[in-house]
Order: sequence, then structure tokens, then C-alpha cells
Amino acid sequence: MANANRPWGLKPVKSLISGDYDGRGNVYHIPSTDSTYSYYVGDVVQLNGTGDANGIPGIEKFTPNDAAGSSGINGAGPVGVIIAVGQNPNGPWIAPSDLSKTWAPQTKAVDYYALVADDPFLIFEVQEGGSGTALDAAAIGLNCNLTYTAAQSTGFVSGTILDNSSEAATIGLDVRLLGLSRTPGNAFGYYARWLVMLNSHAYKMTTGV
Repeated sequence: MANANRPWGLKPVKSLISGDYDGRGNVYHIPSTDSTYSYYVGDVVQLNGTGDANGIPGIEKFTPNDAAGSSGINGAGPVGVIIAVGQNPNGPWIAPSDLSKTWAPQTKAVDYYALVADDPFLIFEVQEGGSGTALDAAAIGLNCNLTYTAAQSTGFVSGTILDNSSEAATIGLDVRLLGLSRTPGNAFGYYARWLVMLNSHAYKMTTGV
């Protein structure tokens, strides 16, 4: 049976050093002045070099395959993956005036806050794309870029997927391919679910941001 095409961005599943993922994250600020991106659960984000009045660090969307964004600010890399978005730094992770909205729109009337899975040793599950040459067992251990597709029009989850035309040993690519996610029905081919780690991370680098 063919793999289902249901992208969700990156989903934390476990840690390389401490077992299963337990849902923990840290709070980051998305300023109302950010009119460049919308933010969804599953999006990869990077530090934006500032913070809010309470000292909560700011983030912006990590931009795969982009010379300026793929290494983060000053080469610091991404800081993690969004697991919840709201308008209050203490939660709940939702818009108080619209309980169906669990994302930050591109045009923002207020500041938003995101809970981010920012452990540099996290392993994520992400869907492979559906064009190019499908990845196979020979891709395990290689690096690969991420790419954006449009998020659902109602804005529930990220549209980030694996770019299956980019796998290589090149150190500067976005993620390391660790193998297929061991879930029922998952198999090599288009839309396969892969386990990956971020190749660079803001908290594993030494250059300040």
C-alpha cells in the first residue's frame, strides 16, 4: 500500500540521549512586527537576535535551501521546532478570541508566543516529498534539505517536508537521515516517514547571535 501524503512538518519523537520525547519545550517570542511568515506546529525556527520586554528570546522561521537562512543568524543554525503557538507566554497555546486558531498568521495584530522543542539532541519524524527520486536504504546516514509546501489553508500544521532531490554527504544540508520511522504501513517511497536530526543547532554552536 502506498504511503499517505499527509505532511505535518517536523514532529519530535525521541531524544538521541534520553529516550522518548516527553512534550517539553521552551517559550519563544514572535513579534507582531513579523509580517514575513505565518507560524505553524511543525515549523523549524531560528533565533532572531532579540527578545520581548520580559527577556523571552525571539524567533523567526528557519528558511531551508536559502543561503541567508539555512545557517541561521551568524551561522547559529535553527533553534528547534514549534510544538504549540498562542498569544500568552504562559499558555494556553491558542488565540483567546478564536479557539480554533492554533497558529500565528502572517499579518499579526498582537505578539505571539511559541512553545519550541529546542533540545539539540531531539530526533524528529518528517514526511518525504512526492517528486524527484524516492529515497531508499542507501540514503540512510546522508544529509538532506528541507523544503516548504503550503500549509493547510485552515492553518493547522506545517507543510515542511524532506527534499528528496537533495540527499548528499554535504555537511551544510539541513538534516541527517537516520532511517524510516517504524510505524505500521511506512515503507520506502514517496511520502515515507523519516527520522531525522537537525544538522546544526543554535545551542550546539559557539558563535553568539
